[in-house]
Amino acid sequence: MPRSQNVHALVHAGFLYKLDEKSTVVDSRIVYSGLCLTITRAYKTEEFLMGKDLFTNETLQGALDILKEELVFVNNLLDPSVTYKLQVSLGLFYKVSKFSLSYISKQQFFMETMS
Repeated sequence: MPRSQNVHALVHAGFLYKLDEKSTVVDSRIVYSGLCLTITRAYKTEEFLMGKDLFTNETLQGALDILKEELVFVNNLLDPSVTYKLQVSLGLFYKVSKFSLSYISKQQFFMETMS
């Protein structure tokens, strides 16, 4: 079945991380939209990440566990299931974290080879 021309995302997410030189989280903002009627900010997950290395498996798994419990969904018959939206939400968090690690690793590599 062909896609509509104006297909809209079902889940939106925004991530802002301030890291020190050792990749420790100094400040963060994590927000989601499309889960319920309002924008959801993941305060507990942000608090969990403070002072931790964002790119360790323990930190990532702990943050995903907290995020899974923290996100609030409203079931709408016209939208995909709550389970689907939860998986998309967690997937976005995971992908952004992994992409950030890849980007920072490349930046550090180039900085080391340039000096």
